[in-house]
Amino acid sequence: MSKQGRYGKYGEQKRIARLRDAGTQQQDSHQKADPRISKNLRHHGKGSAKPKIVIQKADRSDVGFIRSLSETVFSPYGPYGNLLPEWFLTGLVVALKAVMRKTPRGFFMLGIMDKGPLRIRRAELVAVAVEPEFQGMGVGDRLMTAGLKMAEERSIEQVILHTGVDNLAAQALFEKHGFVLSGRKEGFYPNGQNALKMTRAMATG
Repeated sequence: MSKQGRYGKYGEQKRIARLRDAGTQQQDSHQKADPRISKNLRHHGKGSAKPKIVIQKADRSDVGFIRSLSETVFSPYGPYGNLLPEWFLTGLVVALKAVMRKTPRGFFMLGIMDKGPLRIRRAELVAVAVEPEFQGMGVGDRLMTAGLKMAEERSIEQVILHTGVDNLAAQALFEKHGFVLSGRKEGFYPNGQNALKMTRAMATG
């Protein structure tokens, strides 16, 4: 546990409070979660045979997968194997999954925050993760594209996210999808790491 406490000086307690206050009460069988962006998102290919990627809405039957993948990719940052499934099940987030050959291989989680101080309808990309052996196959790209489309369909005007300062692969993925650096938060993660805040303006009208 870091010196910042269970959820970091700036991190998860404030994030959870923000999402709860927004009341993502559209419990459209969407799930909760709240995580860190997978540090292992890579951009190199892993062979020529690439099975079809299908993006679907995640449901309660996917909790075990979310827990397992969160433990695999987010454990250096904190107890996300417990936190993400909890947020998913309690409705703090809505989630998508990437399916390949009928098996989930990645997920994307979005928390709807409603209007902030500037009266802009906002959302937070709380997590995107891909199983290590399926990275470099376009899964992360597909999840990002589908997740941002989901935000647009909900009339979201701005999406924010936080990612580790050392997570260069994830930062590159987010920049590719239109996110720009907008801040830095010290001790953001439960294990004490610092985070970068990134923001993307969504098309409106």
